[in-house]
Amino acid sequence: MIDNRIVQNFFTHIEKGHWVDVESFLTEDFVFRSAAEEHESLLAFRLSKEDWLKAQRAVREAFPDWSFNLSSSRKVSDDVVDVKVRVTGTHTETLMLPFPEFRPIMASGVKIELPEERVTVTLREGKIVAMHLHNIEDGGIAGILKQLNIS
Repeated sequence: MIDNRIVQNFFTHIEKGHWVDVESFLTEDFVFRSAAEEHESLLAFRLSKEDWLKAQRAVREAFPDWSFNLSSSRKVSDDVVDVKVRVTGTHTETLMLPFPEFRPIMASGVKIELPEERVTVTLREGKIVAMHLHNIEDGGIAGILKQLNIS
């Protein structure tokens, strides 16, 4: 149960934009993976702790009402927790993803609502060492861009 609470609190701190707290949940060697397992057309990438934090800050700034809408949290093993999220938010500020292939996306006022996605969180000694977003069609960054009509 303690691991579930760690993961739930982590997502809550992201939603609130408490970045010092968010960073304190992560190990130095944290890695985020987004894998398009069943859909070849989806984005698959890997981010370091620093890059993932930059991306999360950018998304949270562009979508001030960003919510993960965590619907379930289930401990899979001693160090693995699966969560289901359904991201929502309103694009009221410029989205400036910290990657060279993305240019700034001006605020549109568009309310996004992504489909439910599964995230596997791996912990080590009470801290998050890895997150794996199990991409689905119309989910993740690709889903956000699609809902913002960005190709």
